[in-house]
Amino acid sequence: MRALATLLSWLDRDGAVLSARAANARRLSRPAAAYEVARLVWNLAEQGAQPRERPLVQQANQLREMLARLEWRKDKSSEGEGVLEVKRNVKRET
Repeated sequence: MRALATLLSWLDRDGAVLSARAANARRLSRPAAAYEVARLVWNLAEQGAQPRERPLVQQANQLREMLARLEWRKDKSSEGEGVLEVKRNVKRET
């Protein structure tokens, strides 16, 4: 439904919005982008595997630490729904 509404808005007023979007896309386009990407991939492949940091592991550890500071409890005022609260007196790891 939203896709149809968007399409209709683009075609409204003799397609003025669609024409403007198409002009912007042409202005911003980079026809040689695929070749640039292929060149970068080739250069990286020639370099071989490189050691890298593991940011996702670090982020996972930070997420665990933040979640450990939260506490789920039943809220008596709502209809049996739970409430997430920050625990009190919890040591923060640095």
